[in-house]
Amino acid sequence: MDDLQRLVAIEDIRRTKTRYWNGMDFNDPALLRSAFADGAVALDYRGTPDGPKDGNYFTDADSCIEWLRTVLGPYVSSHQGHSVEVDFLSDTHAKATWSFSDHFWFKGEDESQMLPSLLSQYKSWGHYIDEYTKGDGGWRISATTFRPLHIERS
Repeated sequence: MDDLQRLVAIEDIRRTKTRYWNGMDFNDPALLRSAFADGAVALDYRGTPDGPKDGNYFTDADSCIEWLRTVLGPYVSSHQGHSVEVDFLSDTHAKATWSFSDHFWFKGEDESQMLPSLLSQYKSWGHYIDEYTKGDGGWRISATTFRPLHIERS
């Protein structure tokens, strides 16, 4: 991969991650699904500042998206990706570390839908550690690990 191909690939990876965050913020499961590779595995949302918790680990994108829709359905969110480091392991496989912040607001009609782990507002800052594969549809997330450094709930 020459320098120009590498820059184009980094931009495609950036756009893929943006589709992921926009899919969550726009509550658009099809857009969110388009960010994942077919056969995506190791979708790990167990991270907390205290270390991994049981559950919230998925071995396929569709189960992960269904979980996200169920958990985040009564919330409105805003995700911000701040910086990324991309390392290419081959012409079709890359790893990336993203700095991020996110904010969730409860907008449900029934407070029984409010999650104890999110409460009425949830803010976090940290990193996503992703793997990407390049297929016919371009670069897609094949694995992701959510690792917040700090969480605020109210």
